[in-house]
Amino acid sequence: MVVMMGLRSGSLIALASVKGWWSLIPLILLSLTTAAYMPVQRAYVSDIVRYEHRGRALATIDASYATAGILGLPVVGWLIEVWDWQMPFLILGVLCLITAIVIGIRLPKSPLRTNSTDMLDQLWRLFKQPKIIASIAPVASILYLSPIAMARLLKDSLV
Repeated sequence: MVVMMGLRSGSLIALASVKGWWSLIPLILLSLTTAAYMPVQRAYVSDIVRYEHRGRALATIDASYATAGILGLPVVGWLIEVWDWQMPFLILGVLCLITAIVIGIRLPKSPLRTNSTDMLDQLWRLFKQPKIIASIAPVASILYLSPIAMARLLKDSLV
């Protein structure tokens, strides 16, 4: 979980420092780490919180995302207006890095249920199934090709 947050912060900081179509690379990495982080976060909370309190803990996580959107988006808009569109990414990247360090230090360890080689073997067997590949391929193509198509459209409209 800490590694994924570190990758997210690196992606945000990289997104703040690159210009042009190269900014798609950290954006795709940010999307992948965010998509991987969410289930891991929920699984971690499910592991460390007792069953009676699990619903409340997961609802608190969901409420924190909504609150961050409600309070954070006006601040992001202000930062873009005062500086430029890259400043929010830099600030969010630094805040994400600080949060990853605090999480790495403060959160208790989750009980290990399987060893990593078994988990990787299970994941490999899962991805070898044709139905899994057939269900992932359309979504992956939309997620990976849509930023490229948008960049092409924007480039053509600016010329």
